[in-house]
Amino acid sequence: MLCIASFIVLLFLSAVSARYRKLLKKAWYCVTRRVTFRPCDTTFGEELKNSILAPLALRNPRAVKPASIAIETAAWLMVVSMVVSLYLVIVGALNLIAFGTCNRTNPEACALAAESCAIASDEPTFWESIRSGDIGEAFSNEINGLGTTIRAVPNRFRNWDTDNYLPEFASYRGGYREGLPTAIEVIDPGCAFCAQLFRNMTESGFDQTHNITYIVYPIYRHGEPNFPNSPLVAQYLTAVRVFESDGTHGNPNNPGDWAILGQIFGEHHLHQTG
Repeated sequence: MLCIASFIVLLFLSAVSARYRKLLKKAWYCVTRRVTFRPCDTTFGEELKNSILAPLALRNPRAVKPASIAIETAAWLMVVSMVVSLYLVIVGALNLIAFGTCNRTNPEACALAAESCAIASDEPTFWESIRSGDIGEAFSNEINGLGTTIRAVPNRFRNWDTDNYLPEFASYRGGYREGLPTAIEVIDPGCAFCAQLFRNMTESGFDQTHNITYIVYPIYRHGEPNFPNSPLVAQYLTAVRVFESDGTHGNPNNPGDWAILGQIFGEHHLHQTG
C-alpha cells in the first residue's frame, strides 16, 4: 500500500519537477503489480520506508517498529481517502448530469446546483444508517442510489414528448394557444423556488412562447409534507381544474387554478391572451 500512496504523491511532484520522474516510474511498476494482485518484485517500497526510518533508527531504534506501522497505516488511510474522494466526485458528477444537483437527496446542499426544491426520499442517508448501526442498509441504499442515478443519466439526452405526461384535465396559463409548444412544470404550492420559477416565466416571456401547464406535487419528507399546507392547496387546485374542465365555468384565458397560483406565488397578475 505504501507504493500506491507514494505513486499518488510522486505523480503530483513529477508534474512540477523532473527529478521525481525516475521514482515515479518505479512506483508505477510496483502499483501495476499490486492492482493485479501480484507481488511487488521491486524493492521500491522497502527502499522508501528505509529512507524515512533510517534517521529515526540512528536516534531511537526502539521507535522504528511503531513508526513503520504508522507509515503503513498512513499509506492505507491516504489510499482509502483518495478512493472515497474519487467515488464522491464521480457520483456527484453523475447526479449533476442526471438531476441537476450533485446531491440528489438534498439539492440545497450542492453548491453547483441551480436553486431547486428537494423531493426527498424517506430512506436514510449513508451516514444516518451507519450511526444507527445498520451497515448493510447503508451500503444497500448507496448502491441502489447509484443505480438510480446511472439509469437516470440517459434521460437527460432524450427528447421528451410532453403530450405523454399531461395531467388529466390540464389547464394552461393564459389559455391554450394553437401552434405553440407545450411545457410542463412540476410544482409544490409551498415551495419558494417554484414561486420564483413561476415569476421567471413571466419576466422572461416564456409564457408567451409556450403553452404552460403543471403537475402539482406536494413534497414529502419522512412521511410528512415539506410545506404543511401544500397537500390541501393541491386538492383545491385539482378541484378547480376539474370543475372548469368542461368549459362552461370560469374564464378559459385565465383559469381559476392559475389565478390561485398567482396569488400564492406573489404575482399580482397573469399574462392573458385572446
